[in-house]
Amino acid sequence: MSASEAEELARLLSDSTRRVTPAAFPRPTDRATEPGLYAWFADAAGAAALSRGLATRIVPGLVYAGEAGAGSSAASLSSRIRRNHLGGNIYGSTFRFTLAAVLARELGLQPAGGKALATDGEERLSRWMRDHLTVAIAPLPERARLGMLEDQVLSRLDPPLNLEGMPRSPVRAALSAMRKSLLRTGSGEPTTAPPVPRRIPPRPSPPARLTGVPPAGPAPDVAAHLDGLVGRTIPTMTGRPNRILAVEGARVLVGTGRSPEGAAVGIADIQVAANRLYAEGSIDISVESVGHRSAFIGAVLATLPGALVELRPRRILLDTFPGAEVAPT
Repeated sequence: MSASEAEELARLLSDSTRRVTPAAFPRPTDRATEPGLYAWFADAAGAAALSRGLATRIVPGLVYAGEAGAGSSAASLSSRIRRNHLGGNIYGSTFRFTLAAVLARELGLQPAGGKALATDGEERLSRWMRDHLTVAIAPLPERARLGMLEDQVLSRLDPPLNLEGMPRSPVRAALSAMRKSLLRTGSGEPTTAPPVPRRIPPRPSPPARLTGVPPAGPAPDVAAHLDGLVGRTIPTMTGRPNRILAVEGARVLVGTGRSPEGAAVGIADIQVAANRLYAEGSIDISVESVGHRSAFIGAVLATLPGALVELRPRRILLDTFPGAEVAPT
């Protein structure tokens, strides 16, 4: 992958002539049945509504970008945009969940608990998206390279509503708090609820190492597990490589496309996630669920004994989880 390739993809996504309204997407020439990158843009009224929700200025234009079909995913640009973003729900679309958190007061959206909206909240959100957003796509047939290219393109575009892997900003700090608030204030059952997991009998917990968080119940010792991964490259759910460079006390040093020299991640966060996985049988892989290094945490959890990967929604299951033998779609 070259810098010029990422620059060209960023240029294509930023080209105003490639933007199309939700009602007109996809156009016959869009190649939307392929995997690739996409970008969402807000008009002046839409940006004003987002600004009111976040209490900080969002300018008209680019607000969010992502990929469809990276790694082992079978998604296409058409399925991601039409099915997940425009026709789905906040449980199955990070972009919809983000918009719902920001626009909850503006649109009168009521959380119903379990990452769901009450009554006709999803339709009101879809209507707002159709009225105020446009989308541009950049098809890229090579699924194996798509995740890495997404990192490079996002670093150039810097969409304000993207959280994972992006630098901190006042907008992202406000957005992160609002997403957590939307989850906390709901009540009731999710629209697409995962099955109730079978509990695994606990075993005595070994003492904590330097991480400060010991393994709980049947969960393995993540620090010891990471020792065995040093020198290996493990993929995230979107196919981005993460190379385990070293384990240093309470931290693991990880090399990525953005930080090939290595960035430190606290092992305690991974151990907490592993403890939840082995106690509950499954765990969502998102910033809200496991923290800001969610992609890497998910990559590590996927290497643990009995772990299976589901892409929509992104989560890790244990092979003892009900229905885990069914291949995720």
